[in-house]
Amino acid sequence: MQEQKKWLNRCVVAMLGLLFFVVGLKELNEFDLFIFLKTGKFILDYQSLPTIDVFSVLNFGQPWTHIKWGYSLLLYLWYNLFQDQAFIVVLQGVFNLLLFFFMLKSFKVLSRNQTLNFVHVLAFMALIVAVEYRMLTRPEVTSHLMSVLFLYLILRDFKKSDALIFLLIPLQIIWANMHDAFVLGWILSAFYLIAQYLKSPQEIKHLQKPFLLFLLVVISSCFNVLGFESLIYPFNVFNQLNVNQYTPELFTCFDFAYWRQKEPYIFILFFVAHLFFIIKHKYYNVFYLLVLVAFFVLGLKTYRNIVFFILLQMPFLMLFIQKLNIKTSKYNTLFSVVICFVCYVLLTSNVYYKVVRSSDRFGLSKSYLNTPIQAADFIGQHNLSGKLFSDYLSSSYYLFRFTDYKSYIDLRDLDVFTREQFDTYAQMMQSPKKFIEQINYYDFKTIALYTNDHINIHQYLFNDSLWSLSYVDVNTAVYQRKNKVNSLLVNDKVQQENYLVNKLLSFFKKGDNHHAVVNYNLAKFFYQIKAYSKSLSYSQKAVNLELKEAYLVLHCKNMFALAAQTKQSNWYTDIEALISRFEDKQKLTFLTAKAMSISLHLQGKNSKAKTYAKKALSFQEDEQLKNIIHAR
Repeated sequence: MQEQKKWLNRCVVAMLGLLFFVVGLKELNEFDLFIFLKTGKFILDYQSLPTIDVFSVLNFGQPWTHIKWGYSLLLYLWYNLFQDQAFIVVLQGVFNLLLFFFMLKSFKVLSRNQTLNFVHVLAFMALIVAVEYRMLTRPEVTSHLMSVLFLYLILRDFKKSDALIFLLIPLQIIWANMHDAFVLGWILSAFYLIAQYLKSPQEIKHLQKPFLLFLLVVISSCFNVLGFESLIYPFNVFNQLNVNQYTPELFTCFDFAYWRQKEPYIFILFFVAHLFFIIKHKYYNVFYLLVLVAFFVLGLKTYRNIVFFILLQMPFLMLFIQKLNIKTSKYNTLFSVVICFVCYVLLTSNVYYKVVRSSDRFGLSKSYLNTPIQAADFIGQHNLSGKLFSDYLSSSYYLFRFTDYKSYIDLRDLDVFTREQFDTYAQMMQSPKKFIEQINYYDFKTIALYTNDHINIHQYLFNDSLWSLSYVDVNTAVYQRKNKVNSLLVNDKVQQENYLVNKLLSFFKKGDNHHAVVNYNLAKFFYQIKAYSKSLSYSQKAVNLELKEAYLVLHCKNMFALAAQTKQSNWYTDIEALISRFEDKQKLTFLTAKAMSISLHLQGKNSKAKTYAKKALSFQEDEQLKNIIHAR
């Protein structure tokens, strides 16, 4: 019977481990990673660290200190193993397994009984939901792992004091060359020192080891590219965070957007659970209380730091759940396995990501829908990368793809660029006049922009006599200075990979209709630049491929726009037939009333047209209808 329980417990642990692994396998949508790949390749090619910026036109030759060089090198070496960028996310899966392993090891230090019950499993499910948003193969994953490792080694030393605690020193050196949150190692070491002091305030001798350890951990941080500047670097980062208004992940609890996410509520729930257990069990361990309060405050200060609190509190929460004395039976453990299996299905089928409205999707994929892979292929085939301007987000991918490309501004943010440069970029992307001034000043010959942003710039370039739209696909439009051979290539295809790993790990994943998405994105782009005939042809294809409300709405908008342009009322017969397919009755009423109003107006029946216009406006604002009401 005891052996059966052990076997079932191992099944639960294995299932949880699998969950941690698959939550790291997401379509590659993180553009930051391409900057790290580019830098890692530079380090490997030149056998030295970058000391000046060689990647941008704005700051070319200016000093640049890349503190995360260790992660850049690790990521590029990992990429080299597979020679396929889709496999980069497997590294996050490996990190996740290590996080899970050391959380369990910490729990083992705290509790003699390591059997997991269904409440433990539910707590882990909440943890996964609370941290998956940052499981993105970014450098901060090293800080997540190092924090959990530090916690384990410190807890182990409280139980069994030996020399193993001094592993914190080489770990700190690694950490200081991987990610700029290495200051957390100082904080955890300081908490270890304080806890040891308060254990026996009268005896100074027993503080020699913790004090020496804290001192060495801080000094070892200087073994990086900054040297002794590392001692003040955390304060510089803190100032950067106050200045950086461009990154949503830096929201604080005082920002409304912070509370629009699901993670802060789980974060608060975990903290309340700890308060309950502290009061009930009178658990006043100094080190635990310091970690709990400090990392709770850290999570309130910055949205992305919630993860640190969630990970570090988990071994203690597992201990408290163990104190509930829930009887472990065969059925209890089977229930835990069922919970794990259901969560596994929800993750790998993408049901979870769709329910929480996340843009993430399970599986190994290069994400052709979001990454300018096909546009880069076009640019490479036509040798356009040397004098190429691209927007802030896509620049890192072009840096990764082309050796002769230099960004205007990129995702290295305030590590390289000044706030004034970011302000200039923001202004030029709002003003076509300022945009063209910068394009001409740096003599860019080709422009590649995301199609769902910077609409005013797209409209200007599309209509300007000196530029022509040469290429457009699901996410990118490419413009060239006009010459005799310019012609427009519309790429309405999208590549899809079928990796064996995806098939093995997900039996329930349904493929999305990417061809419908491609045609919808193309239709949306052409509609925004007022090329309504082209937009109509692609919105028609999207509607034919998949009957989706967004596609139908855009198709109707195209018909309305063409009806207004051509002054032909026969368009409205088609519109009325189309809107009968809507499920949303409010939209149906609005679009029907609008169609009737414009049709009657074109026929000269202005009184009835105004009646329908007023009815439509009671549902939704519309400039075209307002013009009908004010028409004489």
